[in-house]
Amino acid sequence: MAYLPFDVRSPSARLKDILSGLPGHKMVLLGSEVTVPELALPDLEFIRVTDALAHSDTSGCDGHAHEESSNPTATSLAYVLFTSGSTGRPKGVMVEHRVIVRLMRSNITPDFPTQPRTAHMFNIAFDGATYEIFLTLLNGGTLVCVDYMTTLDVKALEAVFVEEQINAAVMAPALLKLYLTDARDALKGLDFLMAAGDRCDGQDAIEAQSLVRGQCYNGYGPTENGIMSTRYAIATDDSFINVVPIGRAVNNSGAYVTDLKQQLVGVGVMGELVVTGDGLARGYFDPALNTNWFIHIDVDGQRVRACRTGDRVRYRVGDGFIEFFGRMDTQFKIRGNRIESAEVESAMLSHDSIRDSAAVVVQKDEGEKADMIAFIVVNDDHSTEGEATENQVEGWQDHFETEMYADISNIDPLAIGNEFKGWISMYDGSEIDKAEMQEWLDDTIKTLRDDQAPGHVLEIGTGSGMILLNLGDGLQSYRGLEPSRSAAAFTNAVIKSIPSLAGRAEVHVVE
Repeated sequence: MAYLPFDVRSPSARLKDILSGLPGHKMVLLGSEVTVPELALPDLEFIRVTDALAHSDTSGCDGHAHEESSNPTATSLAYVLFTSGSTGRPKGVMVEHRVIVRLMRSNITPDFPTQPRTAHMFNIAFDGATYEIFLTLLNGGTLVCVDYMTTLDVKALEAVFVEEQINAAVMAPALLKLYLTDARDALKGLDFLMAAGDRCDGQDAIEAQSLVRGQCYNGYGPTENGIMSTRYAIATDDSFINVVPIGRAVNNSGAYVTDLKQQLVGVGVMGELVVTGDGLARGYFDPALNTNWFIHIDVDGQRVRACRTGDRVRYRVGDGFIEFFGRMDTQFKIRGNRIESAEVESAMLSHDSIRDSAAVVVQKDEGEKADMIAFIVVNDDHSTEGEATENQVEGWQDHFETEMYADISNIDPLAIGNEFKGWISMYDGSEIDKAEMQEWLDDTIKTLRDDQAPGHVLEIGTGSGMILLNLGDGLQSYRGLEPSRSAAAFTNAVIKSIPSLAGRAEVHVVE
């Protein structure tokens, strides 16, 4: 029997996509507080774990003679994980028991604590969770489950680490950076720390190694190669010219750099990372997706089954460690989670009003938080531009009428033109110092005039007429556009009271 984990926060449409592609009767176990998804699918049943336990026979016997069941073999299916798919639909990766055995026998295991207390922070639907679960439980350790909201609060997470005496953890580089900034004490109790899921900042890696009690690693591995493919042990005297290496392949596995024809390349040559060995998945649940991804390559004269990763890498000159430089396609990672831009774009295109879409990832600096930004092109017959513009104008008018210029008529006549009413700080909401405002006004007028007569002027957003009333001599004509009716009426009244402006200046309300 194999298991298939789901993210309880996944939209129903994603769950439906996955479950509708599975054959036979489907039984989904739910936690006691998990809301039952609204899915109308045949042969689908939701059962709460608490209900299943309550109705089970505590003796462990159902009253019938047990048929002798065979134990799983190395190639028996252990679990299926669905990752983001380039077709716009999730793709299931079938992982066998030998993958987990390989992990236990890898050259990472000796560095794992003899009595591990591991923080289980990864979403159970992602492969990082299987690393936490199996490496801990199969080593006789304790798995400390951390709820989702706690993982979003570094201080709360630090408290859990200290209280539960966590000594082993796997975290995305983005989370590690937060720890190094706001929760350094939590790292000091770790005997084992693995940064995985994205590129790791060199300074962060060295700093983390200097804090932990044991060893800090930079790990790498796609879901298709069972959790872990390569690893690199950080040293406090390391120096990284380019990036933190992802190291070399773990035991019973291989990691090779190939060109576009899947031929092996030499040291220093950029290429695609291809992985081999006992960590390889059986393939995708939809066998049609295996083409061009699960392949065969020549290694030392032998034809070897392999999996393309789509990641751009090279062997580092000098020691041959593999350096990771990002994706070769449109896939990207957000906080360690693998996302295909095509799946995001497909979800947007499913809306009737959208004709085209594009999703990109933006990251200002290496190691900083990455954001996903989506763009859409709306169908001509669904355009809401006019309606949106009208709503924006009405919103601004309401803001100016009810908040900014509600009592504009009470301005001191002697202060007209230098009354800085409504000018407040965007940081704390306090009024800006009058001397600072006067300095800003003087600089603005000086810049606008540029030692010349103002001539013909158009101003958008006139307010109480501050710019108009300080332009000075040489004004030939002035037209202002203002969303606030009360502000426009006030300024027009002032214009009529000044002979040099009357008939030459006017403010119009933007409708």
